[in-house]
Parts: sequence; structure tokens; C-alpha cells
Amino acid sequence: MISGPDHSSGPVNATADRTAKIKAVFVDCPRDLPISSRIGEAFRDSDEVKLAFYGGYEHFTSAGYCCEVGGELVTVFRWTGRTEIAE
Repeated sequence: MISGPDHSSGPVNATADRTAKIKAVFVDCPRDLPISSRIGEAFRDSDEVKLAFYGGYEHFTSAGYCCEVGGELVTVFRWTGRTEIAE
């Protein structure tokens, strides 16, 4: 995981932590998902992310590890499937 700020000196603001975002990379996704959409953000506590794309959602689950992209550690999310947006 990506290390966060040191909270050992005082209480943690739970609301701030839930809404904190981390950098993420989305792998094993469909070929037509643009390269520019394969790096983004996710909420720190999220194990799952969905990206709106072409009338549906691409679903990703945390792979449980990080990799380096452009000199930064980012959390890896692996593609798990797609759902269509209901009309």
C-alpha cells in the first residue's frame, strides 16, 4: 500500500481519510479503453473502482500492490468486468 501521513501524534479524522484520494493505474482493461483513462485516482479506502466508458462501466478491483509510474508509487487496480448503464 501507499504510505500515508503519520497519525501517531493525534486522533485521525475519519471523514478526511475516507475521502482522501490516491493515484491509481488500471490494468488488464479492454483495448478500446483510452490510454489516458488508465491512470487516475481512487479513494484511499476503495477496493473497487468503476469508470464510466462508452455507455457502461468498467469495473476494477485492487490488485493488492503498487507500481512506479513516472517516479510515483500508484496502486494497481485490475479489470474485473463491464456492466451496461440501465436506461
